[in-house]
Amino acid sequence: MKTQRFLIIGMFSLIALGFASPAGAATLEDVNGEPVKPGSIVTATAATLVSTYPGTSSTTCQNVVLQYEVAENGPEQVSLVPGTITRGACVLKPANVPVILVSALLYSPINLSEGEGNGSFGFNEKVPAAGLTCTFSGVFDFSYEAETDILSVPGSTLAGEGAGCPASEVVQGDFALTNNLGKVTIN
Repeated sequence: MKTQRFLIIGMFSLIALGFASPAGAATLEDVNGEPVKPGSIVTATAATLVSTYPGTSSTTCQNVVLQYEVAENGPEQVSLVPGTITRGACVLKPANVPVILVSALLYSPINLSEGEGNGSFGFNEKVPAAGLTCTFSGVFDFSYEAETDILSVPGSTLAGEGAGCPASEVVQGDFALTNNLGKVTIN
């Protein structure tokens, strides 16, 4: 009888596990709590994105906007296919001279699962006051907390190229997720 009781308890435990959310679950939800449909556009906007170079200089950019198409939305992961990237004014500090974005590329999808993700990016920038044209590329590592709309870049290193340009930059910032309805939450 005891053996049967343990078998029954064990079966109920397995059934309960089958209905539990997977540990790596990730889903994007719109303001109405509905899953964002594949094919929808999601925008990630950083009010401020800071790139720090070896030494003491940095570039601060305002209003950096990444657009993605949702390829996969849960239950195991979220996959966002690259679209466009734009940014507002950027300033090289401490000299306070403008940095012009010549081009920007989103090389790979962003895949989110278990509170983290990454995607490949590239920037081609000019600093006219210094006569520089620099290219930076590499992987942004993202982190996020469930039930928020923020993708954080806590400090991703991109490799630099170009005569007189820094060999690398470390990028930091927070991106808020939205779609045509408003805020998008990562669950």
